[in-house]
Amino acid sequence: MRALHCRALEALGYRAIAASTGAQALEAASRADLVLTDLNLPDMWGEDLARALREAGITAPILGVTGESAEARDPLDHVEQKPMRVARLRQLLAEFLPA
Repeated sequence: MRALHCRALEALGYRAIAASTGAQALEAASRADLVLTDLNLPDMWGEDLARALREAGITAPILGVTGESAEARDPLDHVEQKPMRVARLRQLLAEFLPA
């Protein structure tokens, strides 16, 4: 899914920074305007990543994707169920990124 989301972001005109673990995401997030993360990472839960990002001072919106229920989860700004269509990704980007 990571590769699909990266390709979709790039097709929409954004630059994507891919990370395969929460630790990699923590390192890369300082360069991000938005964080899109799976909620089930190999080394941590997406909610734990979001907490760590907030504790590190990252203020970018954090969107989670999951194969489970897409109910709201603190401290994520939004949770979306997989698979996410490109049109829905476009809507979320417009909602969470300033023009």
